[in-house]
Amino acid sequence: MKKLCPLLLGCCVAFSVNSVETDPVTRANELYEAGNRDQAKSLYTLAAEQGKAEAHFRLAYQYILPDEQRAFHYQQAALQGHQEALEYYLEAVFFRAGSIKMSDPKSALAAYQAAKQQNPNLSLYDEDRSVQILTYAAEVPERDIDAFFDTYQVEDEDGKWPFYDVWELAEQASKEGGIFGKPDPELTLWLITRGGHVPAELSYAVKDYYQHWKNNQVVPFDICQYVTSGDGAGFCARRVADEQEIRRQSDLAALKEQLLGENRALVDVAYKEMEAFVTLKAYQEEMHGGTGRLAWISESIQEQKNRYIEMLEKALQGNIERVATPLAETDNRLNTTYKVVMSKIKQLSSGDEMPKPQELREVQRQWIKFRDATCSLLASIDQQFQEQCLNSLTAQREQQLEDIMHIPEI
Repeated sequence: MKKLCPLLLGCCVAFSVNSVETDPVTRANELYEAGNRDQAKSLYTLAAEQGKAEAHFRLAYQYILPDEQRAFHYQQAALQGHQEALEYYLEAVFFRAGSIKMSDPKSALAAYQAAKQQNPNLSLYDEDRSVQILTYAAEVPERDIDAFFDTYQVEDEDGKWPFYDVWELAEQASKEGGIFGKPDPELTLWLITRGGHVPAELSYAVKDYYQHWKNNQVVPFDICQYVTSGDGAGFCARRVADEQEIRRQSDLAALKEQLLGENRALVDVAYKEMEAFVTLKAYQEEMHGGTGRLAWISESIQEQKNRYIEMLEKALQGNIERVATPLAETDNRLNTTYKVVMSKIKQLSSGDEMPKPQELREVQRQWIKFRDATCSLLASIDQQFQEQCLNSLTAQREQQLEDIMHIPEI
């Protein structure tokens, strides 16, 4: 028996090695499913070196790799007609590249053509349109990327929300006075083809600006005309918010001119507390959800800020909203409504957007700071405004809490 053991062991080893050599991907899949991911990766790598498409795909899909390495493995599998690999490769280097360095529409088109030749039954979602857009993008002349960054001293996408850095460069390239000098239709299109991270947005923009390039037509590029995603809506909402804030600051400066010097600082304090209140309220109390959440939150905040400026302007003219009930009664009603709302949300199994008790408490505490700062400002104009202001803001807050109770989930 002792003499047979080495022979049997040799047979077992030979059989094991031979199994790996004949089908390393299958064995790697088994190891991966069993949790032996490092061993599986070694076998996938061996199989990829042997040119097996599925091994390339598994390495890219199942492991965290640098972007360039992941794209390489998807490409190698796609060139052999691997449909899933092709889909991911087209996203990585074009439809969702979002980066000048990562985007490569010519390689994307070549990979599609090779895959289609290897696998005629391969199909993509909205294939005709996707290939047409790829063809448009691949036609744009290549540029030396390093020279581009050095010449204009600009940077690629930084990987942080909202992921429109390259498209912001495209806006600059399309208009007078931008960082690239005169408007350049070809540069604009080149940047558009390399900056998309949402396929629908990219497709619409490439189609339009390909025609502008062919016609040598200068047309300012506006990202917000092409957004179809939650990221895009949030980006554009923030852009609108920044523009509106400039106008509001101008309005506040005009308001200060109507006040005595010692009272002007109260405007800034009141605005700061209001801004903190409406921001907390929008995020923690208004239950915005879905892909457009950030855009809806921003829109709500801007509307409330604008209404606040209008309220201050009217107050300076002696016009403050009057409430039918006395302050004591209004305040009592607010306290009662607050307790009812707090009690109800404590009983609920809150979803992602549902206000949490602590969040509602934080909003209410900030509302008090906002109320006091605003009414101190108005009292500095005319002392009789103090109680009117307290009553008005208290009634508004009570209505806001009432609105929460009318939501079906509550």
